Amino acid sequence: MWIYNTDNPHDGRRTIFQKNGTIYQSYEQEIAVTWEAATDLSWYSRYADYDYAGTPAVNNGWTMMGIKMSTGKGTTCRSGFYSKNGAAWYNNYFCRSNNPIVPADAIIIGTGYSGTVSQGSIGQVMCYNKMLSDTEVSQIYEATKSTYGL
Repeated sequence: MWIYNTDNPHDGRRTIFQKNGTIYQSYEQEIAVTWEAATDLSWYSRYADYDYAGTPAVNNGWTMMGIKMSTGKGTTCRSGFYSKNGAAWYNNYFCRSNNPIVPADAIIIGTGYSGTVSQGSIGQVMCYNKMLSDTEVSQIYEATKSTYGL
């Protein structure tokens, strides 16, 4: 996802995107991604003692922050990683649940369980049905950065 951060103080947590919950909250099903007040991102998944992960702070200006996770369809711990500006994937995922994911509803962007993005901007949210390689995330960064003046 491409995120534009300002140097203004942030007004609290807000939702970058989520898959709406059906029987549980969005963060207890497939995925919910939160832009934290400290400008880092966090994401959550699975029911009961949900899994979570985090990224470093996004820069002022445009930043591409990628996240990826294994499927979570079984009871095995999920793995999860982040990539900042096309860098190699870095493991930063905390598995706390062995519950298989519960399929969620529609994807919504810019609002959700933790609030609406009211400061900064979301340029793109791209979703893939596989875990991208280091080369693939770097290629996406290189192919899209000029859109954001980089």
